[in-house]
Amino acid sequence: MIVSGDKDFAQLVKPGISLFDTMKNVRTDTDGVKAKFGIRPDQMIDYLAMCGDASDNVPGVRGIGPKGACKLLADYETLDGIYKNINEIKGATQVKLKENKKSAYMSQKLCTIVTDVKVKVDVEDLKMKPLNREPLRALLQELGFKSFERTLFAEPGAEAPVPVLRGKAGKSPAGEEKVETTAKAKPKKASRKGDAWDEEQLTLEEFRKRVEPYSEIWGLLSERGLYFGYDGKVLRVPVAEKELGLALKQKHLRWRGFDVKQVLKALDLPLQVVEWDAMLAAYVAKPELIGTFEEVYEEHCDKKLPDLAAPSDYMRAHLELQECLQAKIKENSGEKILEEFELPL
Repeated sequence: MIVSGDKDFAQLVKPGISLFDTMKNVRTDTDGVKAKFGIRPDQMIDYLAMCGDASDNVPGVRGIGPKGACKLLADYETLDGIYKNINEIKGATQVKLKENKKSAYMSQKLCTIVTDVKVKVDVEDLKMKPLNREPLRALLQELGFKSFERTLFAEPGAEAPVPVLRGKAGKSPAGEEKVETTAKAKPKKASRKGDAWDEEQLTLEEFRKRVEPYSEIWGLLSERGLYFGYDGKVLRVPVAEKELGLALKQKHLRWRGFDVKQVLKALDLPLQVVEWDAMLAAYVAKPELIGTFEEVYEEHCDKKLPDLAAPSDYMRAHLELQECLQAKIKENSGEKILEEFELPL
């Protein structure tokens, strides 16, 4: 996803890459580009080469606007195709194109986003890292940014109570019998409000050893990537998600989170025991409102996550949201719907 409202980035849109305009809260994919501009994403450069862009001082072809550019690209596909067939184009349009050919190709070059620059970083280097909180807090206090400090360092869910485990926690999606644990595979206790939820980075082997069979684990997906809430810690393992899935495949874990299906899909883990899914619980509590985790948290807990929320903030918010939803579902007598119909699916 490319976070920008700049139309130039539409040239990079393709399956798997979309634009997100945070000011308008609009996401644009390939169909969205065509709906908005009347062209395909791969035609965007040539479109701008003719229309120009006053905000970037791109001259384009004087006298040709969006409608004219769309028609020419529909007929001839590319800027090269237009000039190759220039004699087929009649009237004033042909004259404008001939007179501004040099400007058109200069504009084409100006509008092209370079995508083959060699950089000395990999994807891991570009992922959001935890905030260096204390130095940042000291700086904000020094500069007098009190409101920003309160917003940034809010503690969502800090007073969240102990999560309530369901009586049918061991029921699997396929409806098999509960997994009976032994003394050698004693499940971890439920996460408690007193847990600090400090963030910790592990190697794959350390993660494999840390996570015990049949224990409870939270899968946390956010803009920071995939994290795991486990035994009072928020764990990050910087390896491919499929490798994480292989490490967990035979552990028969009890999963919790929001839209757990997407977490398990990312890990390539089929047929897991889903003990709690806040997205499904939110549907049972209020079917007309199903959105992102942040939207559901705000609706049901009446508060927002802090800006640049850390994984530990998300974990505490998950616990608080669970408590809020459980109370609402109990009030609406929806426990049976969630436990026997929604979660098993």
